[in-house]
Amino acid sequence: MDQWLAQGLVAPYAGRIVRLEQGEVIPLSHPEQRYVATPGMTAVCRALSADLEIDFECQITAVTPGESGWRLSWEEGGDSGFDAVVLAIPAAQASPLCVAVPDLAVQLRQGGHEPCWAAMVRYEAPLPLEFDAAFVESDVIGWVMRDASRPGRVPGERWVLHANAEWSKAHLENSAETVAPLLMDAFCAAAGFDAEAVEFRAHRWRFALSRGLNAGSFWHAGRRIGACGDWCADGRIEGAYLSGTGLAAKLRSAL
Repeated sequence: MDQWLAQGLVAPYAGRIVRLEQGEVIPLSHPEQRYVATPGMTAVCRALSADLEIDFECQITAVTPGESGWRLSWEEGGDSGFDAVVLAIPAAQASPLCVAVPDLAVQLRQGGHEPCWAAMVRYEAPLPLEFDAAFVESDVIGWVMRDASRPGRVPGERWVLHANAEWSKAHLENSAETVAPLLMDAFCAAAGFDAEAVEFRAHRWRFALSRGLNAGSFWHAGRRIGACGDWCADGRIEGAYLSGTGLAAKLRSAL
């Protein structure tokens, strides 16, 4: 974190965080300093990958044993060979790619994620709310945040809304056009205000909240294939980082 602070990749978060319960605002005390990537949430990943050769928008469809390692096939019909494979994706996506290593596939199937419908909502004027982010006790909403309260963001009254896991599962296959107004109405009801949004959009996050297996990472030394992610550890961003660096150490040793 000290390195990222020095590089300007993250900054301390000083927003007012509360809990909303039946319209009541309950202040929360957080002794831990929170940090936010800046100027956007991808800043840290972009910096870490600056010197790497990466193929984006390339969906892997099969991971099969090769002559001296693995062959990866992708949706467009090509394939290529690799010495080792790391699956840094949700368990539900990683397990089907491990059919050649059944014991690893079984381990990965233990992992799981809950979905989350999210929305970005913009208002013409600042909302009359005495907080910047809130954990919400509601049948619909689980978390809200004023986007401009994060360091490095452009001014404006934009709010990020996250539905809770139960509501998201119940409405998983709904369209974004129908979900966004429902989230906006639930936000108004939970926070006790009445304002018309001037812009909004919703996004379905199918693999969002992780239960966390507290396993650190998974690695099959004989076949040089493994998996890492927040779901392998404790479900938080710190767990994701430690899971990845832990698996990287095993990979370096194997190669």
